[in-house]
Amino acid sequence: MNQKLISRRTFIRTSLLAAGGGAGALWYTQGIEPHWLELVERPLAIDHLPEPLEGKRLVHLSDLHMGPRVSDDYLVSVFERVKELAPDIVVYTGDFTSYYPGIYQHAERMMEYLPRGQLATLGI
Repeated sequence: MNQKLISRRTFIRTSLLAAGGGAGALWYTQGIEPHWLELVERPLAIDHLPEPLEGKRLVHLSDLHMGPRVSDDYLVSVFERVKELAPDIVVYTGDFTSYYPGIYQHAERMMEYLPRGQLATLGI
């Protein structure tokens, strides 16, 4: 059987590239993504939408990660910005919390700040 061995240099180079890629992914997921707020406003044409819902504003919040990864002050500031939009419907999706001991009490404290829709508030 013919085995091809990789050189020490190739092994080290590949290992360093893999470690750098992993460090970059960690930096993004821990430092950038949890604090990424994007406000997008666009009209949505929806066929057969009931007339009472025409012209209503829906706000979608996702990946809040309440807990040690995202500061409470940051989340409260986001919630205040959303409240200023006076949404008719608010929808929560994605990772609502990050798990750690005490998250249930932490999330309960933060619930008072959550923006709610005038017509509906939904979460999954």
